Amino acid sequence: MRASDEQYLDESGLTWSANQDGEMVNLIIEDWPVPSGLEPEVTALLIRLPATFNAAAPDMFWCDPPVVGPNGAAPAATQVRNQFDGRTWQRWSRHIGAAWRPGIDNVASYLGYVAQAMAQAAQAAA
Repeated sequence: MRASDEQYLDESGLTWSANQDGEMVNLIIEDWPVPSGLEPEVTALLIRLPATFNAAAPDMFWCDPPVVGPNGAAPAATQVRNQFDGRTWQRWSRHIGAAWRPGIDNVASYLGYVAQAMAQAAQAAA
């Protein structure tokens, strides 16, 4: 992970850690706020950064504990579970694709994408 991304995370007030997992870096944010309309209020967020980040975008993100709507139903495309770092994570199958700007986007902009994806899920659950 780049020093500028680490500085952003340090200044954000979020509790985070990163570790190498093969070709990927697992970025874990322990206190990610979940938007109103979804539960729980806070979850751990996992983003797997590719070796070529930020030339290449992250693909998908994960939550632990799982995020659900007010009726307990999982948001669309979040039914798969994956194991990373000894934890079971709810995979959010969201793909930024062509919206990613190689060399420009960074951890901060990807976290904005995550927040937007979760807000859309909250609206759909309403």
